[in-house]
Amino acid sequence: MHIFLNWTRFVVEDVVRGRPHVFINMDETQVSSIKHSGKGLVAINKVKRDNLLSQPKQPRDRTDVKTSLMGTVCDCPALQPFLPQVMLPKYTKRCVPPQRFLDAYAITGGPFEYWHGSVGWTDSRIMMKWATRVRSVVSSFNSDTWIILIMDCSHVHLNVKTIAHLRRLGILVLMLPAKLTWLCQLLDVYVYSELKSLIRSGQCALRLSSHDGSVPIGAWIDINAKAIREVIVDRDWQDSFAKLGAGDSVLDMNNQLRSYVAAEDVTPSLPTMDQFARMVNRPSHTVITARLHSMVVGGFLDLQQLPLNASPGPGAMVDLPYLPAASKRARPAPADDAPWEDVVRKYLRRRPSAVSDLDILRGPAKNWTLPVLAEP
Repeated sequence: MHIFLNWTRFVVEDVVRGRPHVFINMDETQVSSIKHSGKGLVAINKVKRDNLLSQPKQPRDRTDVKTSLMGTVCDCPALQPFLPQVMLPKYTKRCVPPQRFLDAYAITGGPFEYWHGSVGWTDSRIMMKWATRVRSVVSSFNSDTWIILIMDCSHVHLNVKTIAHLRRLGILVLMLPAKLTWLCQLLDVYVYSELKSLIRSGQCALRLSSHDGSVPIGAWIDINAKAIREVIVDRDWQDSFAKLGAGDSVLDMNNQLRSYVAAEDVTPSLPTMDQFARMVNRPSHTVITARLHSMVVGGFLDLQQLPLNASPGPGAMVDLPYLPAASKRARPAPADDAPWEDVVRKYLRRRPSAVSDLDILRGPAKNWTLPVLAEP
């Protein structure tokens, strides 16, 4: 982690300072495995048998056998609403989905993109296609902007074919340490937990509104899109990048990072070959590792030698509609008919950080009060 923070500070202070640039973090996560658990007060088995109670069997949704999200966030609020949020739904034999589902995909609007023909997960081909798409969006937004892409060291991300394509696009790569994405990657630290909680709440609300307690086939499309728009697309992530070391000052790092590495111990430097190999969990003596180190780290050295007014190679131009910048606004208060999970989750997030979940069960503390909520 220390190596990564030193590398990040070198990029911020010695490479991109004074240049138009944007930090982007992309990571994949499965959204088809997010299911409403049905936890709560339930009848014991004897009561179920005596009253002939049974839970309706949910039909298998073949449109959501395996679906992944390539979530993307950046430190520019004005650019965030345009970054593509790519969904990779899997279909049998990689076939094209029926027209009714294509229509449902289209209704969600931009910046959602649904790429078909995959196995429900990212490979090198999809990764290169995504990078080309992002380069086009950023270039259309500001053609002088350099992209610093932060991503984990998965073999799909860190291989010669993918890195070479990123270099051709003028995208610089900042690799996260292996097994430390829970601590250093913005999407893992700040985004995906809230996103999945909101998706579960949407599933719960739809199940409650259904006459038989089931979720209609294909309903995941709208539920996921609404949650992604609220949590990712319309949110300003600039401060979160700063908390993970990519801000103007190393003093902006969050307390969790500081508990491992003190701010005064972070010194701007590029990783050596041995440090790079240790950070990405690869053997340091192989030709492939040496080539990857040269391509990844060499990109920053090449940019450092260029004048401040140098621009990256142009990307394909796309039409960008007028959209308001992402904001840090709080979520609106839950409606009167909102699901109970939404209400509780909102007020738990607003409580003081010193108050734990256990305090909720024990009763209100002296320095805060529980909101007055109607019974569900």
